[in-house]
This record gives sequence, structure tokens and C-alpha cells, in this order.
Amino acid sequence: MEISRRIIETSKQLFVKHGVRTITMDDIASEAGVSKKTLYEHFLNKEDLLGKTVDLMHEEGKTEQESIIKNGRFNIETMHDIIRNSAVRINDINPNFISDIKKYHPSLWKDKLKKMESDTIQFKAKLIKEGIKQGYFRSDINIDIASKLLHEQLNIMMDNEIFPSNSYSRSEVFQTIMSIFGKGIIKEKYREELNKIGKL
Repeated sequence: MEISRRIIETSKQLFVKHGVRTITMDDIASEAGVSKKTLYEHFLNKEDLLGKTVDLMHEEGKTEQESIIKNGRFNIETMHDIIRNSAVRINDINPNFISDIKKYHPSLWKDKLKKMESDTIQFKAKLIKEGIKQGYFRSDINIDIASKLLHEQLNIMMDNEIFPSNSYSRSEVFQTIMSIFGKGIIKEKYREELNKIGKL
């Protein structure tokens, strides 16, 4: 793996786990096994590296989404697995990662994360539209509203003020989301199929 890619991969792990503000360039250099001089040969500063990190996360998300679409297979279990995988990724992100970018790197939030969020919502809209086309989902729902609701419900899983980890299991929160949201859009004859699918 080339050095710049290794540094970006390392920064992603650190930023996602600990948030942005608490991680220094020294931390990243040490964890990536490179000197600070080498780090600055590849990136102008922390914001430049953070921007490249967000680009990588966006790229990985789009690659995964495209592979799902190309697969062409769609059923209730597929939809559940896609949503579950999204929930797992969200659950692994320190809430400070997003809040730090919003507060301390507003230009990155505006230019990059908002685009990534928009693409994610559009992908969920495609899945819901496909579910309607295949006859699994109700045809009377507003796809735009439903996709945004699903996106925000998954995001709320990582809000420790609303669902503190010492009081709520992420599995239970996810299953409740699936129960309420899923049963709301799935046609009644397919709801039992949703009930049989495993938990997060």
C-alpha cells in the first residue's frame, strides 16, 4: 500500500474512533509508522488530511452501493441487510467525528459531508423505489420523505444523549427501527418475512 493511502486509512480509523479534535498529526504519524516530516510531504495540514479521509469514506460507501445495485437481487432480506450494515457502520463512528467537523471544519462539512449524506439518502430512495417496483413495499408512500426518515432514524442510533449506551443496546434500537419503519412501508403479506430475519 502506498504511503499516502496508508496514512489516510490510519487517519480514518483514528478519527472515526476518537473524533477529530483530539487526534493530532503526531498521533497519525505514529500510528501509521511514518515520520511527521513524511506526513507533511503528502498532506498540507490536518484539514487537508481530514478532507482526503472523508473522500475515502465517500468512495468506499459509493463502491459498496454500486456493487449492491449491480447485483440486481432485491428482497426483504437484502433490504434488511443493507440497512443493518449501514447501522453497524454508524454505530462504529464516534459522535464527535461529525460534531467536530461541523464545529471546527465547517467548509469540509459543507463541501464534502453534506454531499456524502445526500448521496446516501439518494441511495436509500433507490432501494425503496426498487422495493415498490418489486411489489414488496406500499406504492402510496412518499419515497423522498421515507428515505430521509430512514436516514435520520439510523443516525439517531449514535446519539448518546437520546440513546445512552449504558441504557440501550444498539441491537434493540435497530430492531425497533426496523419494526416500526419496516412494517410501515412493507406490504402486510411480507411482514412475517421481516419478523424472521435476525437482529443486528
